[in-house]
Amino acid sequence: MDELRGTDGPPAERFDERVRNALELATGDLLRETETAPSAAFDAALVGVFRALVSKFAAERGRDEPPFAQGNELEERRHRFESLSPEATTRLESTVGKIEYERLTTRQLGGVYERLLDCEPDVSDGEVQLTEDATQRASVGAYYTPENVVEYAVSQAIDGNPEATVLDPAMGSGHFLTCAIDQLAELRGDQSEEVRKKVAENCVFGVDIDPLAVELARSSVWLETGFWPVENLRVGDSLAETTNWPKLGQFVTEKRQRSGGNRRFDAVVGNPPYVRSRHISEGRKKALKSRFDTVTGAFDLYVPFVERMAKLGGRVSCVVPNKWTTARYGRTLRDHLLDRHRLVELLDVSDVSVFADASVYPLVVTVESGSGPTETIRVRQGEAVGTGGIETEGIETAVETRLSRSFVDELGDRVIPVGIDPAFVSIAERLRHENDELGSHVSQTEGIHTGNVRDKLVVDDPGPDCERLVSGGNVSRYGVEWDGDWIRFDRSLIGDDEYGSLRDRKVFEDDKLLLRDISERPVAAYDDEGLYALNTLYSVRSESDLPLRYLLAVINSTVATCWFQQVYGGTHVSGGYLRFKPMFARRLPIPAEVGESERKTVVALATRMCDLRRERKGIEIRLPEANGQQLGELARRLRTDSVLFETSETRDGLRLGTVSVAENGTEGKNRELVISATARYRPEDGRGNSPDEEEETDSWGFTETDPIPVLVVEGNAEWRELLEWYVPRATASERFTTRAMKTISPLDRLESLRVPEPEDAREFVETNRRVEELERKIARTDAAIDRLVYRAYGLSVEEVETVEQSVR
Repeated sequence: MDELRGTDGPPAERFDERVRNALELATGDLLRETETAPSAAFDAALVGVFRALVSKFAAERGRDEPPFAQGNELEERRHRFESLSPEATTRLESTVGKIEYERLTTRQLGGVYERLLDCEPDVSDGEVQLTEDATQRASVGAYYTPENVVEYAVSQAIDGNPEATVLDPAMGSGHFLTCAIDQLAELRGDQSEEVRKKVAENCVFGVDIDPLAVELARSSVWLETGFWPVENLRVGDSLAETTNWPKLGQFVTEKRQRSGGNRRFDAVVGNPPYVRSRHISEGRKKALKSRFDTVTGAFDLYVPFVERMAKLGGRVSCVVPNKWTTARYGRTLRDHLLDRHRLVELLDVSDVSVFADASVYPLVVTVESGSGPTETIRVRQGEAVGTGGIETEGIETAVETRLSRSFVDELGDRVIPVGIDPAFVSIAERLRHENDELGSHVSQTEGIHTGNVRDKLVVDDPGPDCERLVSGGNVSRYGVEWDGDWIRFDRSLIGDDEYGSLRDRKVFEDDKLLLRDISERPVAAYDDEGLYALNTLYSVRSESDLPLRYLLAVINSTVATCWFQQVYGGTHVSGGYLRFKPMFARRLPIPAEVGESERKTVVALATRMCDLRRERKGIEIRLPEANGQQLGELARRLRTDSVLFETSETRDGLRLGTVSVAENGTEGKNRELVISATARYRPEDGRGNSPDEEEETDSWGFTETDPIPVLVVEGNAEWRELLEWYVPRATASERFTTRAMKTISPLDRLESLRVPEPEDAREFVETNRRVEELERKIARTDAAIDRLVYRAYGLSVEEVETVEQSVR
C-alpha cells in the first residue's frame, strides 16, 4: 500500500497551502454568488473541495469516483456548493488540478482536513482568507496523530488476533482504521486487495460526530480496498445515551455467539477528542456527568471516551493526554481503570512531542477490559517509538518500569508516575512506606488572587492597610527578596462584578515557609517577617513539633527534588516546570523519626543557609569604569573559522551570546586565560543558508551555538583575575552591544570591549573574591544538608548515587 499510504508524498506544507487556496477561492465564489454566511459558505466549500480531491485522487489510482457526500448528513452543504456557476467550478477545477496527486497519500488527504479544523474564513474587501482560530480546535478537540503512534496503538489493541473486530469511536478521517486493515491483512499473511476488502467489510468499524470526517474515512477505506463502508463507518455521537453503532457482519456475529463472546468488539482504538470542560456546554456537561462514572470536576472530554471504549471492547489502546494520571479530575478514571479493568501499559510519548500542533503530553494507554483489578502497570518511554516505525527491535528491548498497585495506592489520589526512572522505583516505594507525609505536619495555603483587580490591589507606594508583597520570582532556595511591591489588604476594593481573594491575615503573619508553585525543583524560603504572598507562592505553616527550618531543609534537598521530578514529572507544564499544588506537595515523604541532635544540626545548617543567602543577596557587584585598553589589544585570536567571525550578511540576527572565561595550563608562567563565546542567530534567514534541520530555537526564533574558544590572554595573575570576572559581566550588561552588523562580527564586538586598569578595579576584584568565597560556603552547606537528609531517610551509598543520577 506504499502508493496509497507512504511517507514519500509531497511536503505537507505545500499540499496544505494549495488546499487552502482552493477553499478560499470556493468560499469567496459562494459568498459572491449566493446569499450565504461566511461560515456556511466555508462548510460548503469544504465538502466541494474535498469531493474534488477524492475524485482526482481516485482517478489517479484508476478507481471509479466514490459516492462522496451523497448521504443526508451533508446534503444541504452539497447542494449549496453545487449551486456555484460553471465559471466558478472551472476556476476551482483548475486550482485543485495543480496538486501532485501521483505523490499524494491517503494519510495526507485526511491530515490536511484535520489541520484545517483550526481555520475560519476572514472576509475583507470581498476577498476570503483562512485564519487560524485556536478556539476552533479547543472546542472540537481533534488532533493529527503521527503514523508510528497509530501503528503502535493498533498493534496493542489487536494483540496478534487476525480475526479481531476493531472499532474507533472517534475515528476522524480514519487513520487508525486503515492501519488496522493493514495489520489484520498482514496477520493473515495476505495483503491482496481481496483479503483487505474482506477485512474492511467484516472487521473494521467506526463512528464520528463530524459527517465530513466520516466521508473522508470512508474514502480512505474505499481507495485502499475498493469497499465503500457506508454501514461500517457511521455518523454519530459515541457519548450519547443511544448511539447508532455499526453492526457486526453475520459471519462475525455467528462466530461470536458460538464462542460465547458478549462484547461488541474485540479491539477499540483511537485518539479521542481533547476538549477541556470550559469549552463544553453546561447542558452537555450535565448529561455526561449523569451518564459516566468517570466524569467529575473540571474534566476533559477524553475521560468519558476512555470509559466508553473500555465498555465496548475487549482490549483498548488509545492516545490521550497524560494529565489524567495526576490531575484531580483524573482520579475517577484512575480508579475505573485500576479497579474494574487491567491497565496493561502506558507508553509515554511526551518527551518526543509527537503532537507538534497540540500543547499536550500524550500517552498510549492499553487496557484489558473487565480483567481488573490491576496489580502491576508497565510503563515505557517514547524513545522506543522511532521514526522507522513500531515493529523494531527497540520496542522489544526498551527498558520498562513496572509499578505495583500498592505503590500507586500509597501516593495519594492514586497518582500514576509515568516518567519515573526504573532505578528509583524501589527507593520511592520505601521512602513512601517508611516516612510521614509533609501534609501531616503542615498546612499549605495558596497566596493572594488579585483576579481582575490587580491594578487596585498591588501598588508601589504604601498607604493604609498596605503590606509588603512577594511573588514566586522573589523566592529562591533559602532566600526571599522583597522588591518593593505592596498589597492593599482591603476587601472593599473588590467590587460586586470583580473577583479576587485576599485570604486570611493569619496565613501570612505567622512564621512560615514560602513555597513556589511552579519551578524545576522544590524551592522554599523561611519567612518570619510577615511578608504577604501572591498565588504564585504557597504559605506553608507548621502544625506539628517539627521545626519549620527542618522541613525547609528537607523540601530544598536533593532527595525531595528527585521525588518530585520522578513521581510527579508527568504533571510538568511548558518548559519542563513542575507544579507544587497541595495535592502533590503534601505527599512528600518526611523523615520525622530522627534524633533530636541530628534534627538540631539540620536546623542550624538551614539557618546558616538562610543567612548566607541573605548575605549574598546584599552584595552588589558594580562594574568599574572601563578606561583602559580594548580586549583585542590584550588577547590573541585562537581561530578564524567559526560563526563568531561571520556578519549579519551571512546570518540573520547574528550576535554575541554568552561569554565565559577559564584558566588553562599549570602553575607558573605558562598559565593563560582562554575566552570562549557562543553565537546566537535565526537559522532561517531567507538568504540561501542551509542550517541544520535539528537546530533548536528559543521563543524568539534564535538558536545558540556551543561555546567556542576564540581568545587567549597571557598576562600576569593580576590581569587574569580581573578579566576572569570582568569580561563575562561586562559583555552581559545592557551597555554592551552584542549585535553583529554587515561589517562587524560578534568577535569584533568582543574584541572592542574596553577593560579597566587593574589598579582602578581593586574594589571590583575584592567584591568578586568575597562573593566567590560566599558561594563556596553555600555549596558546602548545601552538601552538608544533603548528607544529613540522606542519613535521615536511611539511604545507602548506592541509593544516594541513584538519587543523584536521577535528578534532572
